[in-house]
Amino acid sequence: HQKICSGGGRNMLEIGMIWAEAGEKIARVSANMAMAADMEVRASSTATTGAYSSACQRGLPAILMERGGGGKFTDSEVQAYKQDVKNIMIRMGLLSGEEVHTVQQKNVTRAEYLEAETDGLWYPVFSAGDTFAGGAVLGTVRDIWGNLLLEYRADYPGIVLYQTVGLGVKTGDPLIAYGEYADR
Repeated sequence: HQKICSGGGRNMLEIGMIWAEAGEKIARVSANMAMAADMEVRASSTATTGAYSSACQRGLPAILMERGGGGKFTDSEVQAYKQDVKNIMIRMGLLSGEEVHTVQQKNVTRAEYLEAETDGLWYPVFSAGDTFAGGAVLGTVRDIWGNLLLEYRADYPGIVLYQTVGLGVKTGDPLIAYGEYADR
């Protein structure tokens, strides 16, 4: 199972894919599928919601591939998705040929998913795909007069996987997801 996504209307994404950790064999096959895709970042997930994680929980290897954001696709992203599907089919023995890879993939070994702790206006500091040092300010939530309500900092050095690009946020809304590479 493969789900191709370009983020919700409020999310900008780093090029990457996620697979669910749902049993050793399913996780191994799903991770192998993720490694076949020509994407810069891959990460495992303990999520129990969403189509890819539901498939894994039912014993079907699955990944979620994400490019772009704001619910939009460019022609080059569509072409890249087509190549990813072809690479995965080759890797799984469903199609003959050679995989095509243009990037060196990085494995995110841990990730943080920050949510708004109050209503306000979200001002991210970085963009999807940017890297930063531990302790860096990732963004702030301010009131309509510009007064600081909350500041969100990174617990460790990492990369922005995705973030909300909408200005207004409510308590519990996702703000930013970031992760740490295996080679750090």
